[in-house]
Amino acid sequence: MGISEDITELKISEERTKQLSQQNELILASAGDGIYGLDLEGRTTFVNPAAARMLGYEPHELVGLFMHDTVHHSYPDGSPYPRGKCPMYAAFTNGTTYKIEDDVLWRKDGTSFPVEYSSTPIWQEEKITGAVVTFRDTTERKEAEITLRATEELYRQILDSIADMVFVKDKNFRIVWANKSFRSYYNMTNEELSGILDAEFNEPEFTRKYNEDDAYVLNTGQILDMPEEPVTRHDGQIHLFHTIKAPLFGGNDKVMQLVGVARDITDRKQAEEVFRKGERKFRAIYEQAPSGIAILNSLSGQFTQINQKYCDITGYSPEEMVNRTFQELTHPDDLQADLDQMQKLLGGEISHFQMEKRYIRKNGDIIWVNLTCVPLWLEPTDVRQHLAMVEDITYRKRAEQALQESEERYRALYENNPSMYFTVGKDAS
Repeated sequence: MGISEDITELKISEERTKQLSQQNELILASAGDGIYGLDLEGRTTFVNPAAARMLGYEPHELVGLFMHDTVHHSYPDGSPYPRGKCPMYAAFTNGTTYKIEDDVLWRKDGTSFPVEYSSTPIWQEEKITGAVVTFRDTTERKEAEITLRATEELYRQILDSIADMVFVKDKNFRIVWANKSFRSYYNMTNEELSGILDAEFNEPEFTRKYNEDDAYVLNTGQILDMPEEPVTRHDGQIHLFHTIKAPLFGGNDKVMQLVGVARDITDRKQAEEVFRKGERKFRAIYEQAPSGIAILNSLSGQFTQINQKYCDITGYSPEEMVNRTFQELTHPDDLQADLDQMQKLLGGEISHFQMEKRYIRKNGDIIWVNLTCVPLWLEPTDVRQHLAMVEDITYRKRAEQALQESEERYRALYENNPSMYFTVGKDAS
């Protein structure tokens, strides 16, 4: 007599368990992170290839060892790491999962490497039977972080070295960071500036306008250029700045922050005002001067600017004069001497020259002028222009000619008269 039992379901269950075990082994073998198991004494129950490779062991060398004493025995500085303070052990002693982002494990050769790990308790039938530790080598990440910090520090030093004020604001218009020039202008540290809309001593109306500009940049993603923007300094002085604000985009192409660069243009604006006043003063002198004043192209001789007195002397209108050259106005007998002096001026042989010459007026009259020419270029690359100042000396030249003619007539009468003429001194000698 025989007894038979249907064990089909048992076989199926065993097969499924075998398949599940094989799948788990494949998963452990293919995982990039290091994974190992601990029993309640802290001995290694399994180690996947990635963990063994990172630790410098073969998997079978680690099984059965006290893992803390083997790979987690010291702090990063090399000082002893007590087992009682180890989060990996704490997981199976108090049932808490631990995640550590900055720690080290020690290799077989005695060197260490940075890791982040998690230690999770294993529960079976409501009892803790051990823990699973999963770790990842963070060497590359750490090196990238060091490089990033070094790069950030380099850029920070560069931004701190420039004279322009540079600042970063968040989406709520609050200051995130400011460079040295900004901090000095406000006399505040980055800690004091961080999170504020603006300094309390600044004009509220100024701050309101800054925030309107911030909102435009953050909402539109467009760069905004403000040619003139008043900003109150910590001592109460108000300076003018040329400010440019630009959006800073996050990884999702959304505007996350804005950066601003502000250049103090107060001195420039004051210089421009002084220049404008000087220009108005010069213009008044230029237009009302008793002498003719003109600016000419020294190479072509063409008039480029001319005052009214110069036009009165030549008989041409300002519009007619700017289409002419000094060669056209100069009497042919005086032209070569004028050109010779201009060549010496252009060649640097003389610093200026003065001469008497004749002009031919628009109506054909010939007049005499006293001409003074001064170069307007300072550098070799400057445009070759010169200032010409003329004074009408026709009346004087005619008077000199009349006097000369009178003297000649008197001398002719004196020398051709048959009578005797002589002079007697006071002592009758």
